[in-house]
Amino acid sequence: MAQEKRTGKLIDFKEKLKNGVQDTWERKDSKTGLTQKFFIFNVAFDNGDTGEAMATKGIPNWTVGETYNYVLESREYNGKTFYSVRGMSRTSFKKGAAYTAKTAEEWRSHAMQVAIRCTALLYQNNKTLSLKKEHANAITTKNYDWIIKTVGDDDTLYWRAFSVLESAILFYTSSHYEELHKLEQIFDLATDSFIKCTL
Repeated sequence: MAQEKRTGKLIDFKEKLKNGVQDTWERKDSKTGLTQKFFIFNVAFDNGDTGEAMATKGIPNWTVGETYNYVLESREYNGKTFYSVRGMSRTSFKKGAAYTAKTAEEWRSHAMQVAIRCTALLYQNNKTLSLKKEHANAITTKNYDWIIKTVGDDDTLYWRAFSVLESAILFYTSSHYEELHKLEQIFDLATDSFIKCTL
């Protein structure tokens, strides 16, 4: 296995699918006995690097257009070369200045990306949902509208809104989610969590 430290601008990342659902990997900590779940993505950079990257969340805090430092690992198997991307970290990140990197338009674009991913998360965990395009679009629109309404004019609140919406979806989809109207229950929980985070 070869490793090389690299820097590149992230141009795309998508879930790696396996049997129609996002591929995951689990690791058990030998000391604590706890199992941690990782979500696998295919990532691509403007320098031509591509490979598989893992995140601890189904919606990672990666941003297309941002420049990252990372380690590119290559390994040979059956005459083919496979690449993995490890330790992605933004080169522009500065403590206390995480919310100044984006314009309002860029934040809205990011909000739509998160809304789409939240919709995908609902479908991933609930096989009873209608696969009609207009149904998925309606859910995505509701997710996006909730984010924008909740954040208002304060761009510093986007990450909080992204996090609580994903958490609320995971909470409800771990039990029961069958009808579109139950989205309101998800939004109620997300709003309540959002308010508690600001107290």
